[in-house]
Amino acid sequence: MVHKIGNRIQKFRKVQGMSQEDFGSALNVSRQAISKWENGDSLPDVYNLIAIARLFQISIDELLLGTPSIMFSKNIIQETKQKQARALLLGRLGLMVMSLLLAPPLILMDALGVENPTFGAVAAGIISLIGILTFFTVHFFIKSRNYKEELIYLEQLKLQSIKKEE
Repeated sequence: MVHKIGNRIQKFRKVQGMSQEDFGSALNVSRQAISKWENGDSLPDVYNLIAIARLFQISIDELLLGTPSIMFSKNIIQETKQKQARALLLGRLGLMVMSLLLAPPLILMDALGVENPTFGAVAAGIISLIGILTFFTVHFFIKSRNYKEELIYLEQLKLQSIKKEE
């Protein structure tokens, strides 16, 4: 476990393009201490773990366990906002397509003077298509609402984690 933590520290340090000396200077520790951490000979103390996590903008979970924590993930809120916007857009597109599909065929049938047998078949097809589009439109609006509720929850978690850090 100690060796894996050292490997993670080394990986994050290299991703940032920092030498052991630069990294040690940022944490106010010696280059030798950094070397010992990365080789698995010792572990950073709790205060240094916090400083390392903040320096690399990762959670302590990710540093120690290798798995990012949802509470500290900066991208999850942004990703959820994008999903909500996409679902809302698809719902609105569904509404537009339904309105475009309903009116023109009815106007065309009236203009051509289509009688009952053909009108019945066309009307059944249009109604079926509108029913399917209605299902998807409602689905995307509900999905958008669910993402909105998820965003509210995630922002509360973010605020709670910030308060805990203080």
